[in-house]
Amino acid sequence: MPERYTLTGQLRRAARSAGDKPAIVHADGAASFGELDALAGRYAAGLAALGLGPGDRVATWLPNSVEHYAFVYALWRLGAINVGVNTRFRAKEVEDIVGRSGAVLLAYQPGFKDIDFAGILAGVDAGALASLKTVVAFGADRRDQVLGRPSVPLADLASHGAFDEDRATPETPCQIFTTSGTTSRPKFVLHRHQSLAIHAERLPAFWGLDRSDGVLFQAAPLCGVVGLNVATLGVAAMRPQVIQAVFEPVAAADLFVQHGVTHMIGMDAMYERMLASRPEPVPFPKLAPAPSFGANPPLAPYLKLARDRGLPICAVYGMSECCSLFAFQPMSLPEADRVIGGGKPVHPETEVRVVDPETGAILAAGEAGEIQLKAPTLLAEYADNPEATQAAFTGDGFFRTGDLGHMRADGSFVYLARMGDVLRLAGFLTNPMDIEKELEADPAIQEAQVVQTRIGARDRAFAFVLLTGAAPFDEARALARCKARLADYKVPVRVVPLDAFPVTMSANAVKVRKTDLRRMAEDILAKESAA
Repeated sequence: MPERYTLTGQLRRAARSAGDKPAIVHADGAASFGELDALAGRYAAGLAALGLGPGDRVATWLPNSVEHYAFVYALWRLGAINVGVNTRFRAKEVEDIVGRSGAVLLAYQPGFKDIDFAGILAGVDAGALASLKTVVAFGADRRDQVLGRPSVPLADLASHGAFDEDRATPETPCQIFTTSGTTSRPKFVLHRHQSLAIHAERLPAFWGLDRSDGVLFQAAPLCGVVGLNVATLGVAAMRPQVIQAVFEPVAAADLFVQHGVTHMIGMDAMYERMLASRPEPVPFPKLAPAPSFGANPPLAPYLKLARDRGLPICAVYGMSECCSLFAFQPMSLPEADRVIGGGKPVHPETEVRVVDPETGAILAAGEAGEIQLKAPTLLAEYADNPEATQAAFTGDGFFRTGDLGHMRADGSFVYLARMGDVLRLAGFLTNPMDIEKELEADPAIQEAQVVQTRIGARDRAFAFVLLTGAAPFDEARALARCKARLADYKVPVRVVPLDAFPVTMSANAVKVRKTDLRRMAEDILAKESAA
């Protein structure tokens, strides 16, 4: 197989073809492709000396840095599997992921930011980490043991000579992402080199990063699919990445101008905060279509801000199982159509269909059902969970996304909501976004989340809202608007304001915990019934 079908092969090719060009630009300078490849080789030699080899799993609980990039490529060069751990995670989450994944090594960076890594690790049950043998400490930490295991400074690994062998093949497992786990323990999404390398190879031309002045901005953590995909596509495209260990909007906006950033993927709030920090009418004129994710569709104030400040946003689609930036909405579409999740798949061999969730029948364009995918960028399996893997795929090889959407006549698709968030009211499948949009048109309501609850024998919609503060909230007025504009079965039984929605902080996004909202709705109704 050509080396472009392994992630390590892509770095070697970049080191040969663009060795002196900057690969990663950071606060203290820059590292070239050649330097990144050489550092990965030294780390690989040091890790091999510790006994690390093919198939071993390594948990990386690290912020973005040149050293983190090189460490991950070193793991891949050895044929090992990187298990990304979010730096936001605390004791129980670290214990669960490191222990349940069977990681033999944990890499972490004590002293990063204001995170009390030592305190967090003190809360981990070391006995639950049955497979863990060694800890690697980034930075100046020199303790002999961590979690009762030998602790090795990263500098000691870097002192080794180069590891010239590359044990990666296209079929070698290389990366585990964790699902967000809002209702259960996270599943382990396992990818092989080929799925990630194919995506990294194909994406730059599709997104326009192959332009001669292409520069990426990277603030998404490497533990998540967005950060990892951005990291690898930058290497495959041989384009520099300007990185931040933690997103800081004012500094990020300055870096955009200083380095001529052309490409970024980010949440709506990230773009908003960057735009707010710059006085220019069009602060980032070189920015290509900017994939934006958050509310679906984005809230009206954000759309107006992006329009007024020349930010060319489009929606995208992706998940750990199929890669981020899996599909893009074309910029040629009217704004209302291109800011809704979904789009045209990046890879030409991708097949997308929408099926009836009850009968499995393939639906025509415009009919809503479950989105199913067949693509070369799909996961290999849910690691250590054959039951989940089997349940995720149809008999003819399509991946069940669990997402509600519909096809367009041109072969692109539209993402509407998670199937688990879809309401069944009066016997009809109902997209909660239909109700949320009406509520958000009220001047007092900034954002709405609608869940399903039961009153007697009837399933009803129940809405929670965040307020704008620009107008007084009137529940009767909000309900009256819904009654006037929606079918009667869609009208919420209540509209209740909250200070904040319950959320899960994943590596890629902030996800509202609908299960908690359903429980809150049930509690409110039960108290009202008892009163």
